[in-house]
Amino acid sequence: MTNKEKIPPKGYSHRFFLFTSAFIILSMLVGCGPSPEDLVAVDYTPLQGDDWEVSTPEEQGLDPMLVAKLYRDAAELSSLYGLLVIKNGNLIAEGYFNEGSVEQKAYLASATKSFTSALVGIALDQGCLSSVDQKMIDFFPEFAGQIEDPRKEQITIRDLLQMRSGYVWEERTAPYMENFFSSRGYWLPFIVEFPLTSDTGTEFGYSNLTSHLLGVIVARACDIDLKSFAQEHLFSPIDAEVGDWSQDADSYYYGAHGSPFRRGIGPSSACYISTMVNTMGTRSFQQTSSRIHCKGTRKRSISLGGYPAPAELDTIAISGMVISGGLQGQATINSTTRLVMAEIR
Repeated sequence: MTNKEKIPPKGYSHRFFLFTSAFIILSMLVGCGPSPEDLVAVDYTPLQGDDWEVSTPEEQGLDPMLVAKLYRDAAELSSLYGLLVIKNGNLIAEGYFNEGSVEQKAYLASATKSFTSALVGIALDQGCLSSVDQKMIDFFPEFAGQIEDPRKEQITIRDLLQMRSGYVWEERTAPYMENFFSSRGYWLPFIVEFPLTSDTGTEFGYSNLTSHLLGVIVARACDIDLKSFAQEHLFSPIDAEVGDWSQDADSYYYGAHGSPFRRGIGPSSACYISTMVNTMGTRSFQQTSSRIHCKGTRKRSISLGGYPAPAELDTIAISGMVISGGLQGQATINSTTRLVMAEIR
């Protein structure tokens, strides 16, 4: 054999190094995974209560070892305090971490927007509002004479619910998010001051302003503050308690954020409402004829801090950290409250 024949092909050493490294890493991952005994020891048994039908993964057609791995991985996250899993309308798993508990009040951040949308549906059912096609500006007569963009006069409650009002996407466009913080809570003048970046009803644009305006509309139309209306018609029927909800400078409770709540007996009230809205849509809710309007959120969707995006989940992630894979369904994930509610379909 000649010396030339003994020389490895160009790039051989590099490919051999990559192959060897990948093999070692995969071997480490396999070796570091939980054993069947470890997973059997994981306790995710739901708490007993009278608000959910309780079942098991096996009874609902799920792999119990996969659910166990979900909870084992979740327990290792320092940013998570609660995880509930729903299947076929049954609570099949529940767990709390990092000193979290069933009675802990949770700041809902932008998940408040979905509750505000539900309250619009209840206001329609109560007769406070007559139609989702009512004009936004009709509820803010103090600004009617200041509107310079005629498109704003055509914005309807429907547009606000669908986040298609045309108002600027504040979190993507400077300096509008900063304007919220520097306004000392005076949000209503932004009806006039914030521009439209698209024609009304044509494009989705995430808007904190319009969700807040929905809350103010409900309060003005029903002649009651938003917190009291929510407690009476949305939370009290499921034995949930609203906490200290923040207000703007005009004493209106924020419709875009800031509603904390404490669960009543049994699993999460937020999970219950989320499940009812997503499985029933505009049909009956709490055995009433209330029409629930949930800002475009659909079945099999992810709501991350209020952002709706259609998706089929094959992983559930919090702040970019994957805690389990293989389960498909809906997760309402709030990175601020650190509460995960997954509805598996």
